[in-house]
Amino acid sequence: MNEKTVSRRHIIALVILYVLGNGIIIFPLNGTDEFGFTAYLVSLLLLIGFYSLFNVITSKISKTHKAVFCGYILLISVVSLFIGASAFKDIVNFVSQTMLQRVPTFFISLIFGITVVYFALKPFDSIFKFSLVNCVFVVVIILFFFIAPMEKYELRNIYIFRVPNLNSLLPQVKVYLLNPVLHSLSLPLFLNLCFGKTCGKPAIVGVFFGGVFLGLCLLAPILLFGAHTGGEFDFPFSSAAETVTVGRLFTRLDGFVFFVYFITCLVKITVCLKVSLVSLKMVKEGFRNNRFGAGIQWF
Repeated sequence: MNEKTVSRRHIIALVILYVLGNGIIIFPLNGTDEFGFTAYLVSLLLLIGFYSLFNVITSKISKTHKAVFCGYILLISVVSLFIGASAFKDIVNFVSQTMLQRVPTFFISLIFGITVVYFALKPFDSIFKFSLVNCVFVVVIILFFFIAPMEKYELRNIYIFRVPNLNSLLPQVKVYLLNPVLHSLSLPLFLNLCFGKTCGKPAIVGVFFGGVFLGLCLLAPILLFGAHTGGEFDFPFSSAAETVTVGRLFTRLDGFVFFVYFITCLVKITVCLKVSLVSLKMVKEGFRNNRFGAGIQWF
């Protein structure tokens, strides 16, 4: 891929949308208590640390023997399929339960699946440009729905300055170890396939801000409904957005949140599918290019 067509901003935008992914739909989960946000803050530190580790591992392995890198990308491609399938399931469940209740889930899955495949078959730079444009709207919408109900927030719903109970904290940290921490495993390989390098600094910036915005989406329903009640909603951030109104005419603004869900899941699934498709293609081609996909337009 021509690196001149993609800047640091493109990389940061894509990584932010990927980290938000399907977590923005389902978090906070049932069982969250007053230490739930503290657990997420711990997880955010782990996310940055583990991503940095994944980044180094991918960078080192990409420079080793072809057979070693072949085994690595095959492993990540399989993991990516599971990550993408998780996001696909969450967005389809959301659409079928809230927007298109009378439409069979099969047809919703088919339409969204075709959309994902279409994006996955586009060149790498198209995905980055799509991410940059839509990331602006996604961030603005998240900030709006976090700030708008602020007068209704109850700070007593979270404990930040109290020593957490480890028996309560650790199970909640484990939830986020899967998503977004381990889900970030696909990103370094995706960037390596795009540029022949893992783009460490802009990617880590994107991971950080993606984690921050995801934290705001998790925090809003907790502050609004309470830790226990907020986690009982099937789609907490969407439920929090339903409480926001502007005057008498604009009483249902949660449609903007639906747009956010669609974009973040589309980008996450596309990245995962792209990793799998390109990795399998590279293995089939026998690693003829020593830079392992750098500068190659596979699709």
